[in-house]
Amino acid sequence: MNTEITDKEKFNGWVLYDGDCRLCTGAARHFQSALARRHFKVLPLQTPWIRQAFALTDADLLREMRLLKPDGKSMGGVDALLEIARLAVPTQPILAGWVGMTGVVFILHFGLFHILSLVWRQAGVSASPVMQNPLLAKSLADFWGARWNTAFNELAFRFTYRPLRRWMAPGLTTLCVFVMSGLIHESVISLPAHGGYGLPTLYFLAQGFGIIAERSRYGQFIGLGRGARGWIFMLFILIGPVFWLFHLPFIINVILPMLKTIGAT
Repeated sequence: MNTEITDKEKFNGWVLYDGDCRLCTGAARHFQSALARRHFKVLPLQTPWIRQAFALTDADLLREMRLLKPDGKSMGGVDALLEIARLAVPTQPILAGWVGMTGVVFILHFGLFHILSLVWRQAGVSASPVMQNPLLAKSLADFWGARWNTAFNELAFRFTYRPLRRWMAPGLTTLCVFVMSGLIHESVISLPAHGGYGLPTLYFLAQGFGIIAERSRYGQFIGLGRGARGWIFMLFILIGPVFWLFHLPFIINVILPMLKTIGAT
């Protein structure tokens, strides 16, 4: 195996991502320097020697991000994220917390919720998966309204948007729905963390204003709600203020202790 490592410095492994995925590539570039400080190298899964090392079909190889350790052991998906968190903890606890939290979010939204959907369908109940390929969204409205946690979206539309719409303009009604979502997240993020109050609500207000901007005359004129420009705008609004949603007190007071309890650190 061509490891490309010739010195004797500590090396934790290669963090591997799908080089054809724009979101994956962007995330890899964003975290590359932080991971390098923790003795990881970041490479696309399409790297020739990586393909040879795994000896998998392209479909299987690119199914999830992977971690390849110097001893040849590998792991993928959530297991890889938790292992990265474990290795990063000694000197970068915040990075470890973020990586571990990302794994937990994936387990919850794309794992547990999907399993519950399958259980309900097995029982004869029409229960569609709550996650509908959110990365395929081309606008914030599409992401939040039709692709991310659709069960919550349906409840919010039925019990908040529809009643308020009778008395308010569409834009103000949209902001009220996102304020409600922010308050719900305050109860599961800020309250357990004993800090960061108001930041999750601020995050969801930013999402509401982003949707209003998409639907404005100027937003429609420059194509914010469609195509590549809409997708880039969506990512900017989703990821840019994400530190308001998962704020530092939550990482320190909730995520890191949880990772230690489950043995991930």
